[in-house]
Amino acid sequence: MKKQHIQTRHIHKLIAIADSMGLMPKVESKNFTTDCIEILDNAVEHDLLFEVVWSAFQYKTDHPKSTMLESLQVGANEWDI
Repeated sequence: MKKQHIQTRHIHKLIAIADSMGLMPKVESKNFTTDCIEILDNAVEHDLLFEVVWSAFQYKTDHPKSTMLESLQVGANEWDI
């Protein structure tokens, strides 16, 4: 069984960062699906969590209608994970 690195408290911190960036529509914990958590866990394993999240939030800023999953997929892709 794969170890899950991202916990609920981490999601709340990511939401706080998104809020401080003024991302709209507002990012909520329900936006972080199982697939999102998997991407974040993979980013942790590659020691690229900050980079992936930053890229994802930048994408979401430029594409406000994108889903959190889509944004994280773009962020992960930018960092080749």
